[in-house]
Amino acid sequence: MERIRVNLKFTSCLSVDVEGRSGGLSVMWRDTIKCRVMNYSRNFINLIVEEKGKEDWRLTCYYGYPERGRRRQAWDMLRELRDMSDLPWCIVGDFNDLLSQEDKKGTHPHPNWLCNGFRSAVSDCDLTDIHLDGYPYT
Repeated sequence: MERIRVNLKFTSCLSVDVEGRSGGLSVMWRDTIKCRVMNYSRNFINLIVEEKGKEDWRLTCYYGYPERGRRRQAWDMLRELRDMSDLPWCIVGDFNDLLSQEDKKGTHPHPNWLCNGFRSAVSDCDLTDIHLDGYPYT
């Protein structure tokens, strides 16, 4: 990651190593802002972002468990992250989950219990899905 950080001209980087076949997590920033690491795990990096003249806010870079059997654990993790700070919160990443059947591509429907559970976690955390146009994958 260090080579990528330098090539992209970022001044700071935090990376969480790979586990199994997952790609790990990284977040990079320039010295125009200050990022303080609150905590991190294999599934998230939690930062407080400080910009001169602006209110501090929290950024969470998130990777949800891809295994269906661990989704409830992922939803509980979101709720725990919610409770870690009262700062305005932006959470970005791959949740490995869907809010509704309309988000599903392909022929096999996504189990309703998964959509309902994820939707409940998003609601409990007072999060808002920001729809993106363009290429659907990162």
